[in-house]
Amino acid sequence: ADRHGGDIVTDPSDADNLTAREPVVVLDVQLGADAADSLQRIGERAWVRFDAGAAPLVLQWADTLRRAVERRFNPQH
Repeated sequence: ADRHGGDIVTDPSDADNLTAREPVVVLDVQLGADAADSLQRIGERAWVRFDAGAAPLVLQWADTLRRAVERRFNPQH
């Protein structure tokens, strides 16, 4: 593992410097031919849109409320 810096800040309590301080998500995305032609380098940054589908407003509000309660009462968040 690379231990010589970078964009991801590691947890100072991790002696091996392998645990990120904040959650990190890395996704591998397979692009169509038209999008792949516009990228110049491997590893280049791209904007990707995810469609989670539509949901009625009441379900969106319920989900927002559930997450707020989880953040408030769950010590692991």
